[in-house]
This record gives sequence, structure tokens and C-alpha cells, in this order.
Amino acid sequence: QELAKSNLNLNTHVLPNPVDDQWLVWSENRDQLLSGVVEKLPQLRKPFVLWTGRTERFHKRPEMAFEVATRLPQHQFVMVLNETDAEYAEELRRIRPSNVLLLPPFSHPRFLAIMSLATAFLSTGSRQYEGFPNVFLQAGVLGIPVVSAGCDFGILSDTGIGRSFDDRVPAMAEFLNQICTFPEKREQMICGVREKTLGSFGSSAVAAKLWDLLSPFESEQIAHQTP
Repeated sequence: QELAKSNLNLNTHVLPNPVDDQWLVWSENRDQLLSGVVEKLPQLRKPFVLWTGRTERFHKRPEMAFEVATRLPQHQFVMVLNETDAEYAEELRRIRPSNVLLLPPFSHPRFLAIMSLATAFLSTGSRQYEGFPNVFLQAGVLGIPVVSAGCDFGILSDTGIGRSFDDRVPAMAEFLNQICTFPEKREQMICGVREKTLGSFGSSAVAAKLWDLLSPFESEQIAHQTP
């Protein structure tokens, strides 16, 4: 949108990504999808905080997740690492807090199944580099509270599924602790969130937004074609 304006002097609209209906299907089939996985990883049997991202210091910032985990030794963290930097990945394994389980990437269906088991989702993506995080939509549909370092994109505030904290690690840890310690607070956060997420980001909602944008142009074309 910025490039279209600066390079072509065009005013444009940005449509959000839509919810994929398969996410709920994978969540509902999690026992089948995770057959053999949970048995090998007993940490997934109990409450845990989920994180996922690439091994990037500047963007996904896994070390910030380590900082949060260090402040909450009573809670289990599961971090799914996409190793894009082998040297940094090895460093992360060396400095990993004891309450953090590092896992390699899973297939998309399996990851959604794991996500549906999580008590909360932690995002440490940098606002400067983050795009549109589908994982926030997935959290909204699955009812998984989100604690975000700095990104919202209107998803968290519109649905109520989470909050962003301007990279304030102590505040992130405190809010995450509240979610993980008090089930009633978690239930209060996720109440009605699936409906709100589908209402704003479901495929029908996004298609309606596209139709609203295109309708004036269609009407204009019809007017020009009328004798």
C-alpha cells in the first residue's frame, strides 16, 4: 500500500487474510493428527504456553520469549523453531531456560492441533518487521489467548483474544501468568471470541469487504455501457 502510493500515487485498500475453515477441522481431529506425538512429548499433556517463529534476532526474537519464560519458571513453554540460522539455533539450545521445550517445525495440520492444546500463545514478533500474523486469527478461532510483544494489527483488539505490550517483558510475563494461573480470567478472555473472529475475518466477511470495494466500479462500468 505504501509503495503503491509513493511510486504510483495510487490510493489502495488492504483486505485482511480470511480464516481458513480447515483450522477448526484440524483442531477437532487433533487426537488423530498427534497420534504418537503427545506420547513422545509429555510436556504437551499439561498446560503450556506456545511460541513459534524463525531463528531471527531482529524479527521473531526468540530470546525475548526466553526472557518471559525465565520470569515464569512455574509454567511450561513450548517453542516451535524454524531454523533459518543454524548458528543462532545452536546458541538458543545452549541458553534455553529449563522450562522451555524446543521443537522443530510441524506440518500445518499438526501445528494447529498442537496450538489447540495450548493454554496461551506468546508472540515476540517485532512491529517493525511483522506482516499480517495468521497465527492471531488461528488463536481467535481456537480460543487461545494471545500475549503479543508489540503487534496487534487490529486482530487482538477487535476480537479481544489478546493484548500487545510495546515490548515490555515484565508486563507480558505478568499478563501471561494471570492467564495461566486463573482459569476464570482465561475463560473471560475467550468468551465469544470465535464468533467475533469469524465475524470480522471469516471468508464471507472478507468477501463482503471486497464486494463493497468493487461495487462502485461495477456500477460505473454498467452506467458507461447503458445507451
